[in-house]
Amino acid sequence: MSATAQAVSGIELEQLLLRTLPIYELPGQAYWRALELSAIMDLKDTVEFDRPILEIGCADGVFASLVFDQIDDGIDINERGLARARRKGVPYRRVHLMDARKMTFSAESFGTVFANCVIEHIPDLPAVLASSHTILRDGGRFVATVPLLGMNDHLTFRSKRYSDLRRRQLVHLNLHDADGWQSVFRSAGFREFELRPYIRGGQCELWDRLDAPICLGISGRWNIGAALRLATHALPHGIRGWIHRSLARWIAVKDARLRHGPPCAAAIVASK
Repeated sequence: MSATAQAVSGIELEQLLLRTLPIYELPGQAYWRALELSAIMDLKDTVEFDRPILEIGCADGVFASLVFDQIDDGIDINERGLARARRKGVPYRRVHLMDARKMTFSAESFGTVFANCVIEHIPDLPAVLASSHTILRDGGRFVATVPLLGMNDHLTFRSKRYSDLRRRQLVHLNLHDADGWQSVFRSAGFREFELRPYIRGGQCELWDRLDAPICLGISGRWNIGAALRLATHALPHGIRGWIHRSLARWIAVKDARLRHGPPCAAAIVASK
């Protein structure tokens, strides 16, 4: 089953970018996050996120705090991110150092499992979904955002070598088309499956043109993106704000002309 997420207007996207740019700084990352934020806000208007809610791959909770007032539990394998989440105290009631492939929560203890741009990065996806299925109660939902395999056809350069490079840079271990995502969820025991595209081919190409240059260099800290973040943080607050406003306006204008082409990312709602 498939539906299309409600398209965000240019003005709405500009406002969302003004929320994501101060957090992520880099225009490509902020753009993708703003589109995710729009998709999840749209989901919250139509899908009940039953409590208790578990977020897998929660990191420091910065993104989730843009969407949720409170999440009951968050898990991650990165202790540094969890430490930041604990210091902030929001939006999680509890955070746990835990592997999503072998969660230790009691069976049927959650109403919703949420994963934003996470499950495409985890090895052994069937184990993640099987573990999630176990801890969800009957009728519970797994809600996720994921890139689709078709994104590889809408990058800056149309070549397998380039798409393989981007896959490695982005650590995309699980890329499927709509049927492939449905298959892995069905195999894990989920009865109902809905996919809602929210990023189209034209938007994906704009994102790649913004994002790919910052990945040049040595992965991790030593790349253009890391240097750009440091340089941006060194700027006076007023100048940073002006840059963010200018980027938000420019990206929103570009995006309005690019909402076409096959889906390249989608929200998934799967029910137990």
